[in-house]
Amino acid sequence: LPSATDKEDAIAFLRDPDLLDRTCTDMESLGWVGEERAKKLAYLTSISRKSQRPILCIRKSSPRACDPTALDATASLVPPEDLLRLPRLTAWSLLGAGEDGLKNKVLVLDDAISIKPEAVNALRLLHMRGALSTSQTTPHGSSVRTKTIELRGPLAMFGEAVGEMDE
Repeated sequence: LPSATDKEDAIAFLRDPDLLDRTCTDMESLGWVGEERAKKLAYLTSISRKSQRPILCIRKSSPRACDPTALDATASLVPPEDLLRLPRLTAWSLLGAGEDGLKNKVLVLDDAISIKPEAVNALRLLHMRGALSTSQTTPHGSSVRTKTIELRGPLAMFGEAVGEMDE
């Protein structure tokens, strides 16, 4: 357990009016140079995972500027147990996370351009309702079994979109 001094230091750090600027400096030391507003948004997105309505953020960049540094820096600020990093997203990859596998997590998405429409809809529903459910049928001998799968959020997302993207 943290000592009383450690707790006081942590509270002082969190109350620092320059906290976002300090975070930007930390991200720069992780290799993400410039883009101060984008760094602040990435940080706010990552900490929003604990709120009722977390931020879903996609950073657009040109193919020439494609660099994973922003995603890597953002991901490194999130505790491993709260991070889900995927190269691309499908509805099945969301469902594969398990019932509480997305709850209060940050999804860092390497290729937001490739998000399938059904995954976009699933993200929207999860964001609006805080949960998402679907049914899955599987053959079982001469009958069929139906299983309901429920995901609970909320989920924050920070992704990279290289090239043109539907708004």
